[in-house]
Amino acid sequence: MDFALDKALKEMTLEENNPIKLKYVPKLNARERNGCSLMGRLLNPGFQKMSSLIHDMPRYWRVYERCRGIALSNEAFQFVFDSESELQTVLNAGAWTYEDWSMVLERWVEEPPENYLKTIPIWVRMRNVPLVWYDAEAIEEIVGHLGQVTEAAFDPMKPQSKGFVRVKILFDVSKLLSNSKEFELPEGEVVSIKFEYERIRKRCYSCQRLTHDKSKCLYDPLNRHLGATVKIP
Repeated sequence: MDFALDKALKEMTLEENNPIKLKYVPKLNARERNGCSLMGRLLNPGFQKMSSLIHDMPRYWRVYERCRGIALSNEAFQFVFDSESELQTVLNAGAWTYEDWSMVLERWVEEPPENYLKTIPIWVRMRNVPLVWYDAEAIEEIVGHLGQVTEAAFDPMKPQSKGFVRVKILFDVSKLLSNSKEFELPEGEVVSIKFEYERIRKRCYSCQRLTHDKSKCLYDPLNRHLGATVKIP
């Protein structure tokens, strides 16, 4: 009797571990269904409520009832747009935040590359640029140390009415946002270039990353006790 029971239990365990075969799976055209959509990821989901984001973002984007959101997890989501032009308007605006913390947005692709949903577009304002560096190539070389340059709103042949130069980059969200960096001129002089980031709000005051606040920062010596439970992004 014990032998039969033991055999039955083993067979039950094996049966439960086997994948269940479905008789029917709807044939969905992924490109047609997702082609006009954005995929996204919250960078600090502990401070960003997914259910609220799904309802709020279409209103913020002014596409209410022309865009629907889908929560995929507590940090991943999708927004499907009725209009290609409105989707492009959202993408072209640059960085977006929710509850003052940043999010990553990229257009849906059938085969995502390795760096998918790991960068955000940011317009950077560069201040204290030496006059001799007011050259398109020099400007791109400077800001290229922050991220991949995608656009530079700089023309040396036009008047410069602002005290800064604007350059758009793709920023790796795992890195810190430097407020300034020192650069050495060919003559040996060291110059500190200051950076400001448009549409970026909250970040960690300790390490300057976008993925947590100071109370959860493992780079802060005061929070070393969190090391066993908190993962550094």
